[in-house]
Amino acid sequence: MLKKLLPATAVCATLLLALAKIPFQAQSASTVSYTVAGDGETVEIHNVAWQYTGTQVPGRPAEERLLLRTTTHAKDFVGDIPSQAP
Repeated sequence: MLKKLLPATAVCATLLLALAKIPFQAQSASTVSYTVAGDGETVEIHNVAWQYTGTQVPGRPAEERLLLRTTTHAKDFVGDIPSQAP
């Protein structure tokens, strides 16, 4: 999912930063949801973070910076043993 959103986010951010240094403000909500259904409990978390790059980004003009919005999503069942990544 992140791989699909990152190029679109980079394009939007590049367009925003390419404007003549017009001030702007943006917000994104992070959410958490706890549900109980039958004998199971579920915690679902959506986090949003903003970052910006330094200058000298390969393939971009020398003084340009990129603004990145990254999102993560996790859905866990309480009591499950977490699996380890390979």
